[in-house]
Amino acid sequence: MLKNFSFKDANGGDTLIPYNVRTKRELRPLGIGGCGKILHFIRYASQSLEDLWKSSVEDHLHQVSASIQDRSILGKPDLVTVVKDCIALHLVRSLRYLEVHSASIDQAQRALGPDLIGRFKQPLSRLFLAKYGLYPAGDEALECVVDEFFAEWRRVNSDGLMERQDVEQAFERIRGGFTPLQINVMYAPAGSEFLISDSPAFTYLFDATGERFTKIRSAVGDSNGVGMPIARDCFVTTAPDLGMGEVPAKFVDYLNMVQMEIAYEHVYYRQGSPLASFVSSAAAP
Repeated sequence: MLKNFSFKDANGGDTLIPYNVRTKRELRPLGIGGCGKILHFIRYASQSLEDLWKSSVEDHLHQVSASIQDRSILGKPDLVTVVKDCIALHLVRSLRYLEVHSASIDQAQRALGPDLIGRFKQPLSRLFLAKYGLYPAGDEALECVVDEFFAEWRRVNSDGLMERQDVEQAFERIRGGFTPLQINVMYAPAGSEFLISDSPAFTYLFDATGERFTKIRSAVGDSNGVGMPIARDCFVTTAPDLGMGEVPAKFVDYLNMVQMEIAYEHVYYRQGSPLASFVSSAAAP
């Protein structure tokens, strides 16, 4: 998909210019294979998951790109489904999502520990006595026993099995939730381009005007839709009905600001793009 945002380098390779939103520095041009790449994103049985994503989404993106450029995509239901799957994929295949996964594991452990002690104090006290030959002095002592129950959970999570399962299930759950939905295809006017970040898909809630977001990165089910740039002149969203049209340059700028906000580390644009000055100005304090 990044090819839709790239330019050709001196050797004919598809290339992008990364901008680090943390250090606020433009970096040297980089081939698209190195842009947005997350090494060891899935650590457990990664190939089978990559094969699923390739067969369901990536193998069809060239057809999607062609149909977006000739504006025929809304008449091709199979490709509309690929676009929705592409949005679902980029929503979960990101470091942002893994951060949510890790935080949920930690939160669950912190919440379950006191609950287990409160509900099973007597059995846990007997386990403590059997293991240490002492009566527990209080709840803090019982935490040692409870922690042993979580040890295997932490081991499985550290091996990547839980995140592998979580990411795959989330992808299937989100794409299933998109089944009754359609897409809206928004084109940038001449002279404007869409920016893409390393975590480009996001959920959103509109304000009363329908022109600004009151919240981004909310739960999918609580959002008004999910969107992402899919080419430098095109942005797609889930929607109740099919739609297509050109949006004002001001709204393109707004969506580009969102990409900078949700980027984990980098945003990308082509050489010679007006986005270079836009990003530099937007990143200035």
